[in-house]
Amino acid sequence: MTVIPLAQNILSSFETLKHDMDTIAQNIKDTDSEICDILHDVELTTFNASEGYKLARELQILRKRRREYKEYEEQLDMLRGFVNKHKWIVNDLKLNIKTIEDKVEQQLHRMYSPKIRTDLKIVKMQELRETAR
Repeated sequence: MTVIPLAQNILSSFETLKHDMDTIAQNIKDTDSEICDILHDVELTTFNASEGYKLARELQILRKRRREYKEYEEQLDMLRGFVNKHKWIVNDLKLNIKTIEDKVEQQLHRMYSPKIRTDLKIVKMQELRETAR
C-alpha cells in the first residue's frame, strides 16, 4: 500500500483545473471571433430574408454557447485565485511524490543486520545474497 496515488490525484486535480481554465478562455475567444465574422458578413454583404434568418440563427446559437462558456468561466474564476495563490503546492507535491517513490523503493530493499544473534536464518540469507553479487 502506498500514498502515491492520493498525491497524484491531488496533483491531477490542479493540472485539470489549470487546463480547463486555459481551454475555456480559448473557447470564448474562438466564439467571439466567430460572432465577429458573422457580424462583419451582415455589415458588408446583402442578403435575402432566408439568408438573414440563417445568420440570425447562427448568431443565436453562438451567443448561447458563449454564455455557457462564460458561466463556466465564472465558476472557474472562483478557484483561479486559490490556484494562483497556492502554485507552490504543485511543485511541493511533485517533490513529495518523488520522495515517497524513493522511500517505497528503499522499503522494498530494506535489510536487517542482527546485532547479537548470528545463528538466525536472516543472517544466512544475507550471506547468500552477498556471495551471489
